[in-house]
Amino acid sequence: MPKISDSYRTRRQEVILAAAVRCFARNGIAGTTMADIHRESGISVGGIYRYFPGKQDILLEITRQDQERLNATLIDAIANSESPRECIPALMKALTQFRDEHPVDVNRLAVASWLEASSNNELQELLETSFRTVTDVFSQRLTDWSFPEDDHPTLINTIRIFVFGHIALNVLESKAAGTVSLDGLSMLPSFLPDRTT
Repeated sequence: MPKISDSYRTRRQEVILAAAVRCFARNGIAGTTMADIHRESGISVGGIYRYFPGKQDILLEITRQDQERLNATLIDAIANSESPRECIPALMKALTQFRDEHPVDVNRLAVASWLEASSNNELQELLETSFRTVTDVFSQRLTDWSFPEDDHPTLINTIRIFVFGHIALNVLESKAAGTVSLDGLSMLPSFLPDRTT
């Protein structure tokens, strides 16, 4: 049997992952089988198992890649915010842009992953590590903005509520949610105290 090159292996894995994303977004994680991924990808079930031991391994890799891309987007928004009042609208805008740049409903898949994590320790650990990466950056920015360290947990939870709420609202109301969030926040001139002045 000829040796499979790394580039070929990578391309095949990308095809499988892209097919699985479409299946998960369309049918839900529980409602997707390896046979569904086979039909969507055009790769045999046996061929899929050559690259991934099972559906959960596919889900973990999709989540890992998506979280890396999402984290980069959120961290950029946080880092470029000049004050905490700018941060939440910047995060909402970044989330909306991230969603619009992806062909599959990333919000629906994100919520499905959260639900799956409640019974999947490996996925839960991956998501917790990913969330911690972003909150650590935000905590550092709070220090830059002269917020006492004792206030950090409360403010971090506030940001998490907005981010998770924005994603969940997009699942319920499709693309209208992004505009509603940004318009609503623009009406709150002093949502957070500005301690940078």
